[in-house]
Amino acid sequence: MCLVASTTTVFCLGEQMAMPELPTPSTYDIRRPSLRWPRRIAKSRSVIILVVILGLYILHLLFDDTHYNDLSSWAELNDLLSSETDVTLSAEPLTPLGLEADRSFHLGSTSKARYKAELEHFVTRAFPKRLRKRAHASIELYLGQSTDLTTLPQITHRIYQIAKKEPYWTDQRFRSWRDIPGYSYYFFDDSKADKWIRNTFGGTEIEIVWEKLGAGIKRADLLRYLLVMVDGGIYSDFDTIRLKPISRWGQDAEFNGPELSNPPSLVVGIEADAGYRKDWHKFWPRVIQICQWTFGAAPLHPVLIDAVRRVHHTTAMVAISSVTNVTNKAEGKQTGGEALNETEPVSVMEWTGPGVFTDAVVRYLAAKHNLTWPALKGLRRPLRIGDMTVLPVTGFSPGVGMFGAGETTDREAMVHHMFAGSWKKSV
Repeated sequence: MCLVASTTTVFCLGEQMAMPELPTPSTYDIRRPSLRWPRRIAKSRSVIILVVILGLYILHLLFDDTHYNDLSSWAELNDLLSSETDVTLSAEPLTPLGLEADRSFHLGSTSKARYKAELEHFVTRAFPKRLRKRAHASIELYLGQSTDLTTLPQITHRIYQIAKKEPYWTDQRFRSWRDIPGYSYYFFDDSKADKWIRNTFGGTEIEIVWEKLGAGIKRADLLRYLLVMVDGGIYSDFDTIRLKPISRWGQDAEFNGPELSNPPSLVVGIEADAGYRKDWHKFWPRVIQICQWTFGAAPLHPVLIDAVRRVHHTTAMVAISSVTNVTNKAEGKQTGGEALNETEPVSVMEWTGPGVFTDAVVRYLAAKHNLTWPALKGLRRPLRIGDMTVLPVTGFSPGVGMFGAGETTDREAMVHHMFAGSWKKSV
């Protein structure tokens, strides 16, 4: 039997046996780890660059005052939506078509001060920091107290087109846009579009909107607004042919307001003009509709900022609230019976399409120039209103066989749209 007396001594059957002594620390060979590899890393140029980039990114996070949230968590959305409801509708119709025609447009407030404040709020909230300063300056330039219409920016010489894949460049349609002297041409397929969005709007609510729209028509609509909004230029669908030089768009225009000789900052065309047909609502969502298969604008024009704001607005509404199928059917009636996807609560027309663009143009017309939609009815020649030029139906829609449109040989025909739907499956 053994008893333990201490950590080093054991008594066994009355005999004391000493345990072996532990070796002194000096008997161990303690090797220090080599410091060569940390020194090599510290001296590596690529690592130094990586550290610098990481440092700059941390500074960006510290000093960028934008807080990006998922659309579903936007609790303060009401202040963005208020313009849609805080509007006093006139009790007197603007035309014999009655109030139904007037209220087919979803303008929001047409107070210039309110309009300006909403665009500024949206820019601050949704734009990347590097773009905000330019956008605020542009809004002030167009909507400030002392706007000189003769010094407003011109449409930049850039052409944008989008499609699912690269075209055969020998085709006359593409050459008519690509080979314009003095103009830069930009083509975007799905991959290029997505890359441009990430580079330009990465980390912002606009990028979130892009994600939520998904591939297809709605992204194609948003992309055209964003491309022209950021750098200015002319967008035209892939299934269009330019018939006449861009310099002739708006030539020999009539004037509603001051007769200006400088080029316009915005050029749009009428797509549909229902005239005085009482049954117009059975066929078209608005009694006047602006086409968005071809348009041009100077960089950061308020109309394009507002068009993007409206897409942002509707996407946020859809993300936050579950709209019932009853609302879906009601929207179908508003869009002239357009067939809606049952899984989507809002039609493309009212979410991203021509309805949105029309409302943005008509609101600018009212807030900036104090004119209402009947000023655009019955055009047979281009109309110059301050900084904007509006082409008649023949301008961008010759040969449609309605609305008084002329043929593609007409002197007012500028672009031929072949309605091939190149955007339907793109981006």
